[in-house]
Amino acid sequence: MGHHESHHIPVEHEHPDQWHHHSSDEGVPQAEHGAIASPGLLFRSWIVICAVVAGVVLILALYFGSFNEQYKHEQMETVVLSNDFNVYKSKSEDTLNGYGWADATAGAVRVPIDHAMERVIAKYKKVPTGK
Repeated sequence: MGHHESHHIPVEHEHPDQWHHHSSDEGVPQAEHGAIASPGLLFRSWIVICAVVAGVVLILALYFGSFNEQYKHEQMETVVLSNDFNVYKSKSEDTLNGYGWADATAGAVRVPIDHAMERVIAKYKKVPTGK
């Protein structure tokens, strides 16, 4: 078996600083410093902490509410612009995919783009190649 050294911490009899020294002329021994809690001070501290937390929550709620409103406004602007584009796109698709007058005075009509492409392909299939 091994020998273990004693881990003894010597008791410190001297006080670390002047504040802890009490003389016998003080008469009545002093109570332990901070041993008695002040309920009034604790209650006031609790009220202050609650008020600070409530203030921070209120500030954050106002900030994020304002941020949310700004974000919604930006999204609505985006939707408005996309609605204008959708109307433009719909008119363009109607022009490409529908029948109508291209030039009524010249008698030119507009046909759907798919039909026009088929007619062009059929026309070029009939043309003899120079082989």
